[in-house]
Amino acid sequence: MKKILILIIAVAALVAWAEPAGFKSLPGGEWKPKGEWSARKGNILLTDVPQGKEAGQQFWMERAVDLTPFRGKEVAFMVRYRCTGVSKAPETYNGVKFMLTYRETPEGNMHYPGGNGMHGDSDGWQWTAFSVNFPATVAGGTLCLGLQNSFGKVEFDLASLRAGVLFSPENRVNLDWKVAYPERVTNLPRLRGVMSPTRSPMTI
Repeated sequence: MKKILILIIAVAALVAWAEPAGFKSLPGGEWKPKGEWSARKGNILLTDVPQGKEAGQQFWMERAVDLTPFRGKEVAFMVRYRCTGVSKAPETYNGVKFMLTYRETPEGNMHYPGGNGMHGDSDGWQWTAFSVNFPATVAGGTLCLGLQNSFGKVEFDLASLRAGVLFSPENRVNLDWKVAYPERVTNLPRLRGVMSPTRSPMTI
C-alpha cells in the first residue's frame, strides 16, 4: 500500500507539471462491458451499479493490451477517475477497480496488479496508478476499469489513460547534476549518523 501511495503521488506531481517523458496514451482498442451497468460514452468509461446488485459481482469495461513492448521493464499505468457513492467492499482490493490481468507465460499463473479499493465520493477528478515489473516472457493482458463487489458510480477519463517505463533513459533528468554543500558542512568531521526521533539523551 505504501508503494502504491508513493507511486500515485509521484505520478500526480509529474502530470500536474509536465507530460512525463516516455509515457504514452492508450486511447485505442475496443472496450467491452463485463457484467451489467457499464458502458463507454465518448472518452468516458462509466459504471453505475444500483445498491443491492453488487454482491460478489464484477462490473467494468475491459480491453486487451499488448505487453510485449514492456518485457523485462518496470511499467506504470495511470488514469484519472471520479466516483460518487461507491460502497466500501468487504475486501481491501475491491471497490473501484483499475486493474491489469496478465500471465507471465501463456501457461503461467494469473497476476492482478492494480490501483484498487477506492470508495466513497471523490473530490473531482483524481489520479490512480500502479506499476508492474514485467518478466521477459509476458505477451498480453487485459485492462479492467469499473467496480467489483461495490455499488455506486465511477467514471474513468480515457484521454488520461497512459503507460510508461519507469527508470528509463527518457525519464531521467539532471544526470550530470551534483550536490554542492557549503563549507560549514564539508568541514565537519565524518559522522556516523543520527537517530530520530528521541526523547532523551542516548546511553550506551
